Amino acid sequence: MIEEQILAIEATMADNARTAVLEAGAWLPMEGSSTTVPVTQEIAQQTLTIEHDGVLLYPSWVVAGDVNFPGRDAFEMVVTLLRDAGYTNWNIAIWLASSCSFLDGQRPQDTLWNSPSDAVEAAEREILGITHG
Repeated sequence: MIEEQILAIEATMADNARTAVLEAGAWLPMEGSSTTVPVTQEIAQQTLTIEHDGVLLYPSWVVAGDVNFPGRDAFEMVVTLLRDAGYTNWNIAIWLASSCSFLDGQRPQDTLWNSPSDAVEAAEREILGITHG
């Protein structure tokens, strides 16, 4: 019974985290979805996509008007680091949209614009986990 309660709590937390991700930034549907946008699947696959309600979404803040936004290389490094560490696309999206202690409480997706190397360092530290003394 306790295990069922724990699983229910974990499911609720995961749903809340996914909702927070969708609210934390503009996620747009891929070409071929119900709403066509000017980003091809090839470009979006080079970044990050998540599936929500059967629609593949990509973060517009990565390709907003200019595929070469200042933190694009850092973003790709962060995604690669986290994927290589076993994070799913949703896990990566949640990490990017969450307050990060390694960034003094800032969200990694925000630091990609003004200090991209800090976002990469935070991802590296995330992978290492907490180390003591």
